[in-house]
Amino acid sequence: MSTGDHRGTATTVDCPLCELTVLGQGQDPAAAVVAAADALENHIRNHHQGDHE
Repeated sequence: MSTGDHRGTATTVDCPLCELTVLGQGQDPAAAVVAAADALENHIRNHHQGDHE
């Protein structure tokens, strides 16, 4: 059951250190970009800790 429009906006960002593409979703384009950047930061922190130092 839908309670409203939940489509929002989505964007993707490629990790510069591997083959992963992260997805960010938000209610508007700016929120989607921020969400994608946060997801990329978390991915790098969690999966590339100590890489390329």
